[in-house]
Formats: sequence, structure tokens, C-alpha cells
Amino acid sequence: MPDAATIYVIGLSLTIIGMLGGGLFWLGGEFKEIRMRFKEIDERFKQIDERFKEIDKRFRKLTKDLTN
Repeated sequence: MPDAATIYVIGLSLTIIGMLGGGLFWLGGEFKEIRMRFKEIDERFKQIDERFKEIDKRFRKLTKDLTN
């Protein structure tokens, strides 16, 4: 039969492992949400980049039309 110190160490170890596991699970969810937000921001920047390309094409065409 294990003595009190062994039971204490096992109980404390299980508590710490449980707390670490729960914390890491929560932290993983937070990182997933952050990644999703960065993905949305990246998509917005791609849309803005496409708009700037369209504007650049219009300016080139306008410049070409004005020089001719």
C-alpha cells in the first residue's frame, strides 16, 4: 500500500497535468481563431490589391489615350 507522500505526489502530478492539458487545449483554440482572423485580413488585402491593379490599368489607359 502506497504511503501518504506517494499519494500526494501522484495527486499533485495529475492535477498539474490536467491543468496543463486544459490550458493547452484552450490556447490551441485561441491560436486557431487568430489564424482565421489573419486569413480574413489577408483576403481583404488581396481584394484591395486587385482594386489597385484595376485603377492602375485605368490610369495607363487614360495616359495612353491622352498622349495619342
